[in-house]
Amino acid sequence: MELKEKFLPIGSVVLLKGGEQKIMITGFCSVADEDKTKMYDYSGCTYPEGYLSSNQVCLFDHNQIEQLFYLGYESDEEKEFKTVLNEIVSKYNSGEIDTSDDEEDDDTEELIEDLEYL
Repeated sequence: MELKEKFLPIGSVVLLKGGEQKIMITGFCSVADEDKTKMYDYSGCTYPEGYLSSNQVCLFDHNQIEQLFYLGYESDEEKEFKTVLNEIVSKYNSGEIDTSDDEEDDDTEELIEDLEYL
């Protein structure tokens, strides 16, 4: 399968470059506890095992994906979500959102509310 766009749907199964274990995408725009200055494109869990514990969550970027095995469910709702997600990433990349603070700013909270609304 071909990687069409940056944010693959939840449930997509991929293999990372240099990896041996397949990963299922479970989330987007995650920040690691140990480095709050870096936002990763995806969070995931091993496939077929699934989420077993919080210390087994995998954070990775789109450019680390070597192969796509399965494309997750796509719908109008998912497309709306990606529109808001791309807005968040754009604001993060431009410095409008700062993940290094312990407390989220008003813009971040508003964008998270937008995502939860969808």
